[in-house]
Amino acid sequence: MKRIIALALSLALLLGLAAGCGQESGSETAMGRYIEEQGPVLENVHLAGGLRRLENGDLSLLAQMSEESGLGYYRYVFPADGGEPQRTALKGLPALLGENGYVRTLTEGADGTIYVLYASGTKSSLVARSTDGVTFEPIDIPDLAAPQQTPEGGDAGSAGSVVLGGSSADISVTEEGVSVVSFDGQKYVSGILPLSDGFLLMFSTPGASRYSADGTLVAEYPGMPTPGSTAVWENTLIMLNQDSSALVTYDLETGRQSGTYSYDGLGFLTAVGLDSDGIFLADTTGIYRQSLDGKLWERLVDGGLTTLVMPNVTIAGLVGDGGDGFHALLSTGENTFQLMHYIFDPNTPTNPDTELTVFSLKDNSTIRQTIGEFQRRNPNVRVNFRVALDENASATTEDIIRSLNTEILSGNGPDILLLDGLPVDSYIEKGVLTDMTALIDRMVAENGLMSNLMGAYARDGKIYGAPARFTLPVMMGSTEEVAAVTSLEDLLKLTQAGEQDEPPFLRAPQTLWDEEGTGMLMEFYDVSASAFLNQDGVDEAALADYFRTVLALDESVKRYSPESNDAALTMVASVSSNGGGYEIVDMGAYDLQAGFARFHCTTLSGIYGLENICSNLSQKGYGLDSLFGRGQYTPVGAVGILSTSSQQELAASFVEMLLSPTVQDSYLSDGFPVNGSSLEKLVQETLTSEDGTVESDMGFLDLCGTLDTPILTDQVVKEAVLDQISGLLSGSLTPEDAAAAVVEKVSLYLAE
Repeated sequence: MKRIIALALSLALLLGLAAGCGQESGSETAMGRYIEEQGPVLENVHLAGGLRRLENGDLSLLAQMSEESGLGYYRYVFPADGGEPQRTALKGLPALLGENGYVRTLTEGADGTIYVLYASGTKSSLVARSTDGVTFEPIDIPDLAAPQQTPEGGDAGSAGSVVLGGSSADISVTEEGVSVVSFDGQKYVSGILPLSDGFLLMFSTPGASRYSADGTLVAEYPGMPTPGSTAVWENTLIMLNQDSSALVTYDLETGRQSGTYSYDGLGFLTAVGLDSDGIFLADTTGIYRQSLDGKLWERLVDGGLTTLVMPNVTIAGLVGDGGDGFHALLSTGENTFQLMHYIFDPNTPTNPDTELTVFSLKDNSTIRQTIGEFQRRNPNVRVNFRVALDENASATTEDIIRSLNTEILSGNGPDILLLDGLPVDSYIEKGVLTDMTALIDRMVAENGLMSNLMGAYARDGKIYGAPARFTLPVMMGSTEEVAAVTSLEDLLKLTQAGEQDEPPFLRAPQTLWDEEGTGMLMEFYDVSASAFLNQDGVDEAALADYFRTVLALDESVKRYSPESNDAALTMVASVSSNGGGYEIVDMGAYDLQAGFARFHCTTLSGIYGLENICSNLSQKGYGLDSLFGRGQYTPVGAVGILSTSSQQELAASFVEMLLSPTVQDSYLSDGFPVNGSSLEKLVQETLTSEDGTVESDMGFLDLCGTLDTPILTDQVVKEAVLDQISGLLSGSLTPEDAAAAVVEKVSLYLAE
């Protein structure tokens, strides 16, 4: 069977290489498309807002910036003719804030009045304004000091607390399901919007409130207003409704709701605006318009062809340009903001004349970041990113791979494959992937790629794929115990021996009692799979041995870890963000230093996890090593170029961008960079405190330089193993039964 398919694939390669792609002779190219023009870049900016188009076409915005002497506050004006930006210091702000105050929002009204929403002492929501940036006048708003009231007709329900902006907030929930937020009895304001005769305050609940210039409450409008998704044009207010499922408009004079507008994907990061032509909004997919009496959104700007597609980009401001275009203020991470102009160009083809297709089983942030950077430099190329397993996918991984193979056989496959979870060895054996050795060797020599990580897809001296990121399984404990644990069997013996110890040996993971019911059985699957899965298929006896070992480990840990919410022995998940994504931080290192356990195993996948480990353990004599000392790592976002692609040079350029410092320097919470200088810079920045002291990395960088054993997971086989877990844990399946079931399920797939 393998020989027949290999022959068919070889024929497909010849047909694919012989087939060209292009327009039919004599066909006319449709012209006209919105393009992205890059504007000024602002660095060392902690906060920026109040983007506004002035009457003469200039743009203005307000910014808080890092300086050697501390924080500086400025008003920028960017001339419409592209001249040198003008910067004016808001000299009165430091005096207003005092030693303990900080700015939460800066914005500017149509008359040039600057409003600041700030916190000071125990007050989380204070408002002041200035007409010259020198003298700031606090506005007395009695309503802010009053305790947050439950809406009329509702009795207070459940209560709790949450941390917002570094402060503890009290939350109560009405019977109608409305959350009411307050800080020390004071209403929490999320934003401020200047009006011609006063201002609008945005409350987290129950909506927006309009105030006169002297701070008197005039009217209230139910909804969920946020700074980016709330706008006013003349007498019309637009914002999210109370459950954030749609946009609603209000007449500011009558207070009545005047319209409801649905939009798929609406959220707090959606930028919304109003002008004489109606509503406009922007997100990662593009910029859209709809008239106030309309029902359909028209996409004007294709986000997939612009910077908007990048995961590290957040839209901090959006205004019309006075014509058919738009100005956007984009936060690009690392305290950097950039102005962009989206304008219709009649001389640009409506559709890019070249398409590059990237296929992936799952979405990937680094690929999306690369698409944005690549299309900045190649505006006439559309990168079509095909994600097979999205949220709505009903097909199995096996079905998707079989369909992909059919495409490749017919010569209609993609140009680039994201190799994560795919049967890579089979593709290499059949000649599906292009030899990338020359490209990778050059980038190792010139761009600092880590050569030890570039061998993940090397076969017979040739490289057929390269990872964009990597994660690594690690273990931590005393240096003696780390040295003693060289296998899963060692871990089992020490865990069983330490069940009655105080503290016990192994820290229990969250998966021990999670809803998925996998216990410890999948915790070590990826690092152990090579023992029972190879090019000849699944070793049934070895897989049964694995099941026996992890079952025994699961039973041992559960004997001293009863099902509960005890944070001492279960994962405490915290979420960190840098604008490019979110990272669940394993808190095992904290539990070790607190004396709740002696040894911990986890997958280290990002800088916040590394920071947590180093801050808790580096000064206490703990050791950190790759799990079982095997030097294993998991390639993430690995790409290969199909040999059937007619876009070989373009595909190679895309891979080069993916592995370049331009992309590698952007941290997107999906793994560590494979570029050595990018990794070193990232770790250095992460472990350097505000006073300049640098925390020890516990040998992490040296460890990364020694990793040489890739973990290549076949997703179909893993899913077959996962299907047996509930039976193993319940006792309805023996390890031998489960192993036999896996072999039966994947044998045909592995033979293809």
